[in-house]
Amino acid sequence: MASIYGIKCQVKGLDALLNRIEDYAEAVGSACADAVELVADLMIEQAQALAPVDTGELQGSIDATNAMGLGKYSGASAGGGAMAVVVAAAEHAPYVEYGTGPQGAGNHAGINPAARGLAWRLDPWVYPAADGTFVKTYGQPARPFFYPAQQMAGAEMASVVASALASATEGV
Repeated sequence: MASIYGIKCQVKGLDALLNRIEDYAEAVGSACADAVELVADLMIEQAQALAPVDTGELQGSIDATNAMGLGKYSGASAGGGAMAVVVAAAEHAPYVEYGTGPQGAGNHAGINPAARGLAWRLDPWVYPAADGTFVKTYGQPARPFFYPAQQMAGAEMASVVASALASATEGV
């Protein structure tokens, strides 16, 4: 006669564990969104503080948006994280950041190293002044405001995210 043995495996509390995992994932997602918003706001404040002010147009054009068109900050992005894009929307923003003409070509202090391959016009040019005369210019040196602000915000990001995650998951 053959012997028959039964084996039984039972996991108790699996539903509670799954609920806690869902709560944890929700807390982490919310913390990421909060951290992204905080770091974007830090970058905006720093860029606005560093931007040269004449009319205030450049300073006022620095803000956050997101690449998904969901408003100022995106609650989700690919991979379930959060994302914000800080922009300087004024038309003259790149000319201020990188400089123009021979002056810009000769002064790269503080600009994004990835932009070092940009080409500047190397000869002077003239433009009409408001009084009807013409002005000869050699351009302007770079006055970086955006890249230094991005560097500062990037340096703060790890601690901001860590703090947000620690706070959000404390009771989970």
